[in-house]
Amino acid sequence: MVESQPSKLLVAGSIPVSRSRNFLLQDARDGGFEQAAIRIENEKEFEELKHAINRAFGSERVEAWLKQVRTSGVGV
Repeated sequence: MVESQPSKLLVAGSIPVSRSRNFLLQDARDGGFEQAAIRIENEKEFEELKHAINRAFGSERVEAWLKQVRTSGVGV
Protein backbone atom coordinates (compact mmCIF):
# COMPACT_ATOMS: atom_id res chain seq x y z
CA MET A 1 0.00 0.00 0.00
CA VAL A 2 1.36 3.40 -1.01
CA GLU A 3 0.58 6.33 1.21
CA SER A 4 0.37 9.76 -0.39
CA GLN A 5 0.35 13.14 1.22
CA PRO A 6 -1.96 15.88 -0.04
CA SER A 7 -0.48 18.89 -1.74
CA LYS A 8 0.14 21.79 0.63
CA LEU A 9 -2.03 23.91 -1.65
CA LEU A 10 -5.01 21.68 -0.92
CA VAL A 11 -4.60 21.59 2.86
CA ALA A 12 -7.17 23.65 4.72
CA GLY A 13 -5.64 26.82 6.12
CA SER A 14 -2.68 26.80 3.77
CA ILE A 15 -2.44 30.18 2.04
CA PRO A 16 0.84 30.42 0.14
CA VAL A 17 -0.18 33.74 -1.45
CA SER A 18 -0.47 35.31 1.99
CA ARG A 19 3.02 34.20 2.94
CA SER A 20 4.43 35.45 -0.36
CA ARG A 21 2.71 38.80 0.03
CA ASN A 22 4.11 39.30 3.53
CA PHE A 23 7.57 38.47 2.24
CA LEU A 24 7.24 41.02 -0.58
CA LEU A 25 5.91 43.70 1.77
CA GLN A 26 8.91 43.19 4.04
CA ASP A 27 11.26 43.58 1.07
CA ALA A 28 9.51 46.81 0.09
CA ARG A 29 9.85 48.20 3.63
CA ASP A 30 13.54 47.30 3.66
CA GLY A 31 14.10 49.20 0.41
CA GLY A 32 14.61 46.00 -1.56
CA PHE A 33 12.73 47.20 -4.63
CA GLU A 34 13.69 49.76 -7.21
CA GLN A 35 11.50 51.19 -9.96
CA ALA A 36 12.64 49.94 -13.33
CA ALA A 37 13.97 52.60 -15.67
CA ILE A 38 11.98 52.27 -18.88
CA ARG A 39 12.79 54.68 -21.66
CA ILE A 40 9.74 56.37 -23.19
CA GLU A 41 10.03 56.18 -26.95
CA ASN A 42 7.19 58.54 -27.87
CA GLU A 43 6.90 61.36 -25.32
CA LYS A 44 3.89 63.01 -26.99
CA GLU A 45 1.75 59.84 -27.05
CA PHE A 46 2.84 58.99 -23.51
CA GLU A 47 1.75 62.42 -22.23
CA GLU A 48 -1.61 62.11 -24.04
CA LEU A 49 -2.19 58.69 -22.51
CA LYS A 50 -1.16 59.89 -19.06
CA HIS A 51 -3.60 62.82 -19.26
CA ALA A 52 -6.41 60.52 -20.47
CA ILE A 53 -5.83 58.16 -17.53
CA ASN A 54 -5.74 61.07 -15.08
CA ARG A 55 -9.02 62.41 -16.52
CA ALA A 56 -10.68 58.99 -16.34
CA PHE A 57 -9.56 58.31 -12.79
CA GLY A 58 -9.49 61.87 -11.48
CA SER A 59 -10.95 62.43 -8.03
CA GLU A 60 -14.05 64.26 -9.32
CA ARG A 61 -15.02 61.41 -11.68
CA VAL A 62 -14.32 58.78 -9.06
CA GLU A 63 -16.39 60.66 -6.47
CA ALA A 64 -19.29 60.97 -8.93
CA TRP A 65 -19.10 57.25 -9.71
CA LEU A 66 -18.97 56.32 -6.02
CA LYS A 67 -22.01 58.52 -5.38
CA GLN A 68 -23.90 56.67 -8.13
CA VAL A 69 -22.88 53.33 -6.63
CA ARG A 70 -23.98 54.40 -3.13
CA THR A 71 -27.37 55.63 -4.32
CA SER A 72 -27.95 52.44 -6.32
CA GLY A 73 -27.62 50.36 -3.17
CA VAL A 74 -24.74 48.26 -4.51
CA GLY A 75 -22.19 47.47 -1.81
CA VAL A 76 -18.57 48.22 -2.53
